[in-house]
Amino acid sequence: MSSVSAGIGRIETATGLVRLVGMEVVSLFSGQLWNDFRLNRGHSGPVVRPEGYYTRHVVVVNAGGPTAVEIWSPGMRYTGHRLSPGNVIVYPAGMPYVARWSASKSTVVDIAPEFVRSVAGRDVATKDLEIHPAFAIKDDVVANLAALLGADALAGAPNGSLYGEGLGTALVARLLHRQGGAPPGSGVTVRALSPGDLRRVTAYIDEQLETPLSLQRLADLLGMNLYRFVRAFKESTGVPPYRYVLERRIELSKSLLADSNCPITEVALRTGFASQSHFATAFRRLTSVTPGRYRRDHCHLACSPREAAGSGA
Repeated sequence: MSSVSAGIGRIETATGLVRLVGMEVVSLFSGQLWNDFRLNRGHSGPVVRPEGYYTRHVVVVNAGGPTAVEIWSPGMRYTGHRLSPGNVIVYPAGMPYVARWSASKSTVVDIAPEFVRSVAGRDVATKDLEIHPAFAIKDDVVANLAALLGADALAGAPNGSLYGEGLGTALVARLLHRQGGAPPGSGVTVRALSPGDLRRVTAYIDEQLETPLSLQRLADLLGMNLYRFVRAFKESTGVPPYRYVLERRIELSKSLLADSNCPITEVALRTGFASQSHFATAFRRLTSVTPGRYRRDHCHLACSPREAAGSGA
Protein backbone atom coordinates (compact mmCIF):
# COMPACT_ATOMS: atom_id res chain seq x y z
CA MET A 1 0.00 0.00 0.00
CA SER A 2 1.34 3.43 -0.85
CA SER A 3 2.28 5.93 1.80
CA VAL A 4 -0.02 8.48 0.15
CA SER A 5 -3.13 6.43 0.81
CA ALA A 6 -2.07 6.09 4.43
CA GLY A 7 -0.88 9.71 4.79
CA ILE A 8 -1.71 12.24 7.49
CA GLY A 9 -2.53 15.84 6.66
CA ARG A 10 0.31 18.23 7.60
CA ILE A 11 0.32 21.97 6.89
CA GLU A 12 3.70 23.51 6.04
CA THR A 13 4.17 26.82 7.82
CA ALA A 14 6.12 28.50 5.00
CA THR A 15 3.60 27.80 2.24
CA GLY A 16 0.33 27.01 4.03
CA LEU A 17 -0.01 23.97 1.79
CA VAL A 18 -1.50 20.75 3.09
CA ARG A 19 0.67 17.75 2.34
CA LEU A 20 0.00 14.11 3.08
CA VAL A 21 2.82 12.75 5.23
CA GLY A 22 3.41 9.03 5.28
CA MET A 23 6.04 6.32 5.34
CA GLU A 24 8.10 5.12 2.43
CA VAL A 25 6.88 1.56 2.91
CA VAL A 26 3.53 0.93 4.62
CA SER A 27 3.04 -2.60 5.92
CA LEU A 28 -0.30 -2.00 7.65
CA PHE A 29 -3.03 0.63 7.30
CA SER A 30 -6.30 0.43 9.21
CA GLY A 31 -8.28 2.37 6.59
CA GLN A 32 -11.89 2.81 7.71
CA LEU A 33 -12.02 0.06 10.33
CA TRP A 34 -12.69 2.60 13.08
CA ASN A 35 -14.22 6.06 13.23
CA ASP A 36 -12.08 9.11 14.05
CA PHE A 37 -8.68 7.44 14.31
CA ARG A 38 -6.39 5.40 12.06
CA LEU A 39 -3.29 3.29 12.42
CA ASN A 40 -0.29 3.02 10.11
CA ARG A 41 2.71 0.76 10.43
CA GLY A 42 5.81 0.85 8.25
CA HIS A 43 9.29 2.24 7.85
CA SER A 44 11.17 5.04 6.14
CA GLY A 45 14.70 6.19 5.50
CA PRO A 46 16.29 9.37 6.86
CA VAL A 47 13.74 12.21 6.83
CA VAL A 48 13.76 15.98 7.32
CA ARG A 49 10.41 17.64 8.03
CA PRO A 50 10.29 21.42 7.51
CA GLU A 51 8.30 23.51 9.96
CA GLY A 52 4.66 22.58 9.94
CA TYR A 53 1.90 21.00 11.95
CA TYR A 54 -0.52 18.11 11.78
CA THR A 55 -4.26 18.61 11.53
CA ARG A 56 -4.84 15.61 13.84
CA HIS A 57 -3.13 14.40 17.00
CA VAL A 58 -0.33 12.00 16.08
CA VAL A 59 1.16 9.31 18.31
CA VAL A 60 4.33 7.59 17.08
CA VAL A 61 5.60 4.38 18.71
CA ASN A 62 9.09 3.25 17.76
CA ALA A 63 8.67 -0.31 16.47
CA GLY A 64 12.29 -0.82 15.42
CA GLY A 65 15.71 -0.54 16.95
CA PRO A 66 17.25 2.54 18.57
CA THR A 67 16.60 5.61 16.40
CA ALA A 68 18.15 9.09 16.55
CA VAL A 69 15.78 12.05 16.15
CA GLU A 70 16.12 15.81 16.47
CA ILE A 71 13.03 17.92 17.10
CA TRP A 72 12.29 21.63 17.41
CA SER A 73 9.00 23.07 18.61
CA PRO A 74 8.01 26.50 20.01
CA GLY A 75 9.65 27.20 23.34
CA MET A 76 12.44 24.67 22.93
CA ARG A 77 15.73 24.45 21.05
CA TYR A 78 16.61 21.71 18.63
CA THR A 79 16.88 18.73 20.93
CA GLY A 80 18.36 15.36 20.12
CA HIS A 81 16.61 12.20 21.34
CA ARG A 82 17.42 8.55 21.10
CA LEU A 83 14.28 6.47 20.74
CA SER A 84 14.50 3.02 22.23
CA PRO A 85 12.10 0.30 21.08
CA GLY A 86 8.61 1.15 22.36
CA ASN A 87 9.38 4.81 23.04
CA VAL A 88 6.61 7.27 22.19
CA ILE A 89 6.43 10.67 20.50
CA VAL A 90 3.22 12.75 20.70
CA TYR A 91 2.58 15.59 18.24
CA PRO A 92 -0.57 17.51 19.25
CA ALA A 93 -2.73 18.79 16.41
CA GLY A 94 -1.77 22.33 15.47
CA MET A 95 1.67 22.34 17.15
CA PRO A 96 4.41 23.58 14.77
CA TYR A 97 7.57 21.49 14.77
CA VAL A 98 10.66 20.66 12.75
CA ALA A 99 12.11 17.17 12.83
CA ARG A 100 14.86 15.10 11.30
CA TRP A 101 15.66 11.50 12.02
CA SER A 102 17.52 8.48 10.79
CA ALA A 103 15.88 5.42 9.26
CA SER A 104 12.99 4.27 11.41
CA LYS A 105 10.27 1.69 11.80
CA SER A 106 7.16 2.82 13.62
CA THR A 107 3.49 2.45 14.41
CA VAL A 108 1.57 5.69 14.03
CA VAL A 109 -1.93 6.44 15.32
CA ASP A 110 -3.56 9.67 14.18
CA ILE A 111 -6.57 10.87 16.13
CA ALA A 112 -9.25 13.41 15.21
CA PRO A 113 -9.53 16.21 17.81
CA GLU A 114 -13.30 15.66 17.77
CA PHE A 115 -12.74 12.15 19.09
CA VAL A 116 -10.87 13.54 22.10
CA ARG A 117 -13.91 15.66 22.94
CA SER A 118 -16.19 12.65 22.54
CA VAL A 119 -14.04 10.63 24.93
CA ALA A 120 -13.84 13.38 27.56
CA GLY A 121 -17.33 14.85 27.15
CA ARG A 122 -18.67 17.81 25.24
CA ASP A 123 -19.07 19.89 28.42
CA VAL A 124 -15.39 19.62 29.40
CA ALA A 125 -13.43 22.88 29.28
CA THR A 126 -11.21 23.30 26.23
CA LYS A 127 -8.08 23.58 28.38
CA ASP A 128 -8.77 20.11 29.77
CA LEU A 129 -8.86 18.68 26.24
CA GLU A 130 -5.33 19.77 25.44
CA ILE A 131 -2.82 17.06 24.62
CA HIS A 132 0.75 18.15 25.27
CA PRO A 133 3.79 17.17 23.20
CA ALA A 134 6.08 14.37 24.32
CA PHE A 135 9.40 13.26 22.84
CA ALA A 136 11.01 9.86 23.37
CA ILE A 137 9.05 9.00 26.50
CA LYS A 138 8.54 5.51 27.87
CA ASP A 139 4.83 4.74 28.15
CA ASP A 140 4.06 1.04 28.11
CA VAL A 141 0.30 1.69 28.21
CA VAL A 142 0.34 3.72 25.00
CA ALA A 143 2.74 1.27 23.31
CA ASN A 144 0.58 -1.73 24.30
CA LEU A 145 -2.66 -0.08 23.14
CA ALA A 146 -1.03 0.75 19.79
CA ALA A 147 0.13 -2.87 19.50
CA LEU A 148 -3.39 -4.16 20.21
CA LEU A 149 -4.85 -1.80 17.62
CA GLY A 150 -2.26 -3.03 15.13
CA ALA A 151 -3.11 -6.66 15.82
CA ASP A 152 -6.83 -5.90 15.43
CA ALA A 153 -6.25 -4.09 12.12
CA LEU A 154 -4.03 -6.89 10.84
CA ALA A 155 -6.78 -9.42 11.58
CA GLY A 156 -9.43 -7.25 9.92
CA ALA A 157 -11.24 -6.34 13.16
CA PRO A 158 -12.80 -9.79 13.75
CA ASN A 159 -14.39 -8.61 17.02
CA GLY A 160 -16.17 -5.76 15.27
CA SER A 161 -15.46 -2.04 15.33
CA LEU A 162 -16.52 -1.70 18.98
CA TYR A 163 -13.35 -3.48 20.11
CA GLY A 164 -11.06 -1.06 18.27
CA GLU A 165 -13.15 1.92 19.36
CA GLY A 166 -12.75 0.79 22.96
CA LEU A 167 -8.98 0.61 22.53
CA GLY A 168 -8.98 4.06 20.92
CA THR A 169 -11.01 5.44 23.82
CA ALA A 170 -8.50 3.98 26.29
CA LEU A 171 -5.62 5.48 24.29
CA VAL A 172 -7.13 8.96 24.33
CA ALA A 173 -7.92 8.68 28.04
CA ARG A 174 -4.29 7.75 28.66
CA LEU A 175 -3.03 10.71 26.62
CA LEU A 176 -5.30 13.09 28.52
CA HIS A 177 -4.13 11.63 31.81
CA ARG A 178 -0.40 11.70 31.10
CA GLN A 179 0.03 14.21 28.28
CA GLY A 180 -2.93 16.53 28.72
CA GLY A 181 -5.42 18.21 31.00
CA ALA A 182 -7.59 16.50 33.54
CA PRO A 183 -8.48 12.94 32.50
CA PRO A 184 -12.10 12.11 31.70
CA GLY A 185 -13.98 11.52 34.93
CA SER A 186 -10.94 12.55 37.00
CA GLY A 187 -11.67 12.21 40.70
CA VAL A 188 -15.13 10.77 40.03
CA THR A 189 -16.07 7.23 40.97
CA VAL A 190 -17.73 5.60 37.98
CA ARG A 191 -20.84 3.78 39.12
CA ALA A 192 -22.80 1.11 37.32
CA LEU A 193 -25.59 2.19 35.01
CA SER A 194 -29.01 2.56 36.58
CA PRO A 195 -31.34 -0.39 35.92
CA GLY A 196 -33.35 1.80 33.54
CA ASP A 197 -30.32 2.93 31.57
CA LEU A 198 -28.98 -0.62 31.39
CA ARG A 199 -32.31 -1.90 30.04
CA ARG A 200 -32.42 0.94 27.55
CA VAL A 201 -28.97 0.38 26.10
CA THR A 202 -29.17 -3.43 26.06
CA ALA A 203 -32.60 -3.31 24.39
CA TYR A 204 -31.14 -1.01 21.74
CA ILE A 205 -28.22 -3.39 21.20
CA ASP A 206 -30.59 -6.34 20.74
CA GLU A 207 -32.66 -4.37 18.22
CA GLN A 208 -29.57 -3.36 16.22
CA LEU A 209 -27.48 -6.54 16.22
CA GLU A 210 -27.75 -6.82 12.45
CA THR A 211 -26.35 -3.32 11.92
CA PRO A 212 -22.93 -1.76 12.63
CA LEU A 213 -22.88 -0.45 16.19
CA SER A 214 -20.64 2.32 17.50
CA LEU A 215 -19.61 3.28 21.01
CA GLN A 216 -20.52 6.86 20.22
CA ARG A 217 -24.12 5.92 19.43
CA LEU A 218 -24.43 3.83 22.58
CA ALA A 219 -22.92 6.58 24.76
CA ASP A 220 -25.13 9.24 23.14
CA LEU A 221 -28.17 7.11 23.91
CA LEU A 222 -27.49 7.69 27.62
CA GLY A 223 -26.00 11.18 27.30
CA MET A 224 -22.57 10.04 28.50
CA ASN A 225 -19.03 10.58 27.25
CA LEU A 226 -17.26 7.55 25.79
CA TYR A 227 -14.85 7.05 28.67
CA ARG A 228 -17.50 6.98 31.39
CA PHE A 229 -19.92 4.92 29.30
CA VAL A 230 -17.36 2.17 28.69
CA ARG A 231 -16.45 2.00 32.37
CA ALA A 232 -20.06 2.16 33.61
CA PHE A 233 -21.18 -0.48 31.13
CA LYS A 234 -18.44 -2.87 32.24
CA GLU A 235 -19.28 -2.16 35.88
CA SER A 236 -22.89 -3.11 35.13
CA THR A 237 -22.37 -6.21 32.98
CA GLY A 238 -18.91 -7.44 33.93
CA VAL A 239 -17.70 -7.18 30.33
CA PRO A 240 -16.78 -4.28 28.00
CA PRO A 241 -19.36 -3.24 25.37
CA TYR A 242 -17.62 -5.03 22.49
CA ARG A 243 -17.67 -8.34 24.37
CA TYR A 244 -21.32 -7.97 25.36
CA VAL A 245 -22.33 -7.25 21.76
CA LEU A 246 -20.21 -10.14 20.48
CA GLU A 247 -21.82 -12.55 22.93
CA ARG A 248 -25.33 -11.35 22.03
CA ARG A 249 -24.56 -11.82 18.33
CA ILE A 250 -23.31 -15.34 18.96
CA GLU A 251 -26.46 -16.16 20.97
CA LEU A 252 -28.65 -14.89 18.12
CA SER A 253 -26.62 -16.90 15.61
CA LYS A 254 -27.17 -20.05 17.68
CA SER A 255 -30.93 -19.70 17.39
CA LEU A 256 -30.68 -19.06 13.64
CA LEU A 257 -28.43 -22.07 13.17
CA ALA A 258 -30.73 -24.34 15.18
CA ASP A 259 -34.14 -23.07 14.08
CA SER A 260 -33.66 -22.25 10.41
CA ASN A 261 -32.03 -23.67 7.34
CA CYS A 262 -30.65 -20.37 6.06
CA PRO A 263 -27.08 -20.53 4.76
CA ILE A 264 -24.34 -19.80 7.25
CA THR A 265 -23.32 -16.80 5.13
CA GLU A 266 -26.76 -15.31 5.74
CA VAL A 267 -26.56 -16.12 9.46
CA ALA A 268 -23.30 -14.14 9.58
CA LEU A 269 -24.87 -11.10 7.91
CA ARG A 270 -28.04 -11.25 10.01
CA THR A 271 -25.97 -11.17 13.19
CA GLY A 272 -23.84 -8.18 12.20
CA PHE A 273 -20.59 -9.85 11.15
CA ALA A 274 -18.66 -8.41 8.23
CA SER A 275 -18.06 -11.79 6.64
CA GLN A 276 -18.59 -15.51 7.08
CA SER A 277 -14.93 -15.95 8.03
CA HIS A 278 -15.18 -13.36 10.81
CA PHE A 279 -18.36 -15.02 12.05
CA ALA A 280 -16.78 -18.48 12.00
CA THR A 281 -13.70 -17.23 13.87
CA ALA A 282 -15.74 -15.48 16.57
CA PHE A 283 -18.20 -18.37 16.90
CA ARG A 284 -15.46 -20.92 17.37
CA ARG A 285 -13.60 -18.72 19.85
CA LEU A 286 -16.69 -18.39 22.06
CA THR A 287 -18.19 -21.87 21.65
CA SER A 288 -15.18 -24.08 20.77
CA VAL A 289 -17.04 -25.48 17.74
CA THR A 290 -17.61 -24.27 14.18
CA PRO A 291 -21.02 -22.94 13.09
CA GLY A 292 -21.45 -25.99 10.85
CA ARG A 293 -20.74 -28.39 13.69
CA TYR A 294 -23.13 -26.50 15.98
CA ARG A 295 -25.87 -26.72 13.34
CA ARG A 296 -25.36 -30.45 12.92
CA ASP A 297 -25.50 -30.98 16.69
CA HIS A 298 -28.44 -28.68 17.47
CA CYS A 299 -30.66 -28.48 14.42
CA HIS A 300 -34.21 -29.60 15.27
CA LEU A 301 -35.14 -33.18 14.48
CA ALA A 302 -37.41 -31.86 11.74
CA CYS A 303 -34.38 -30.74 9.76
CA SER A 304 -33.30 -32.98 6.95
CA PRO A 305 -29.60 -33.94 6.79
CA ARG A 306 -29.22 -31.46 3.93
CA GLU A 307 -30.78 -28.64 5.98
CA ALA A 308 -28.72 -29.53 9.04
CA ALA A 309 -25.54 -29.25 7.02
CA GLY A 310 -26.53 -25.82 5.75
CA SER A 311 -23.70 -24.17 3.91
CA GLY A 312 -20.20 -23.28 4.96
CA ALA A 313 -18.00 -24.70 7.71
